[in-house]
Amino acid sequence: MSDSIWVRYASPWWTRSYPLVMLLFGLAGCAASSVHSEYENGGDVAMDYVTKAKQAEAHLEYRQVIVWYERAAALGDARSMNELGWIYFGAHDIPGRELKDYPKARFWFEKAAGLRYTPAITQLGVMYSGDGSWGVPSDHAKAADLFLEAAGAGDPQAMNNVAVAYYRGDGVPENDYAAKQWWQRAVEQDRDGTSGKAAQSWLDLLDGKGQCVYCPPTTPVRK
Repeated sequence: MSDSIWVRYASPWWTRSYPLVMLLFGLAGCAASSVHSEYENGGDVAMDYVTKAKQAEAHLEYRQVIVWYERAAALGDARSMNELGWIYFGAHDIPGRELKDYPKARFWFEKAAGLRYTPAITQLGVMYSGDGSWGVPSDHAKAADLFLEAAGAGDPQAMNNVAVAYYRGDGVPENDYAAKQWWQRAVEQDRDGTSGKAAQSWLDLLDGKGQCVYCPPTTPVRK
C-alpha cells in the first residue's frame, strides 16, 4: 500500500466515529509493513510468490495478486496473510474493483496474528474497536488487549491505539498517565514516521502546546 491511503481516509476524519482513529493508524501500519524485504516463513519460494504478487499489483490485477499471496501464505508467510487481510478489508477498493469481505479479512489477520505478526494483531484490535460492522463484534476490552500485546512487541501503531484507548477509557480504565507513556514510546519508536508524528501531536495537545492534527476537533483535554 502507498501513503495515499492515509490521505484518502484522513479527509473525512471529522465526520466519522472514533474507531477511524484506530483504522488510520492501522492503514499506516499496512504501508509500513510493505517495506520489509524478508519473510517470516516460506523462504525463497514465498519471496518469489510475493514478487509476482507485487508485479500483478503494479498492473492493478488484484485477482492475480490474491492468487500469489495465497500461495505464499500457504507456505506460512505471515506478511502475505496480512496483505490478504488488507485486500479483503477493502484497502485497495475503488469503483469497479471491490474486494471487501470482512469475514475473509478477519480470517487472514487472525492467521497472521497466530504467527505473532504484530501489524495483524494491531489490525484485529482495530476491527474489534469498531461498531460491529467490520466482521467481528464490537469489544473494546478485547481490542485494548490486542493493542497492548502488539504495543508490547514494539508496534508503534499499537502504541498509539492503546494510548487513545487509555485516554478515552475504551476497554481499559481511563488513565492519562498511561496514555502519555504509550505516546512517548511511540515517538521514541517511530519519531519520523506517521505513528511517531501522530503520537507527538497527541502529546502536544495534552501539554497545551498546540492542536492535535490527528484528533477530532471535539476531543476534550482533561486537566
